[in-house]
Amino acid sequence: MGEYDDLAKRVAVLEAELAEAKKALEAVKPKVPFRPRMKMPKIDWTEGMRMPPDAAQKMAVVVPDVKGKGFSPHAWAQTKMGEPGGFGPASGDWGKGPTKVRPDEQLKIEKPPWSGWSNPNK
Repeated sequence: MGEYDDLAKRVAVLEAELAEAKKALEAVKPKVPFRPRMKMPKIDWTEGMRMPPDAAQKMAVVVPDVKGKGFSPHAWAQTKMGEPGGFGPASGDWGKGPTKVRPDEQLKIEKPPWSGWSNPNK
């Protein structure tokens, strides 16, 4: 039973070390939970702002009355600003690019190689 005694001694030593570590941890822990010294109020960026009554009335006229209309899932699509798009240069001047476009030239596009995916009868 020599092995059993050795293991029992090692376990006893480890348990004693664990108890000491727990005591040291309790000594280091703060007694009172951390609290900030003062509570910071939420910042209200509009606090103290003033507006003449006629300006507020003009702003209220612009806002539509939507009480009876309900939710519109397409509101973003209906109110978003469009992006610039289209074909060609933004200024509309086709002649200033690296190669000038001439209306009398024919555009030469080679026929693509045959593919069995597009039409199996050819």
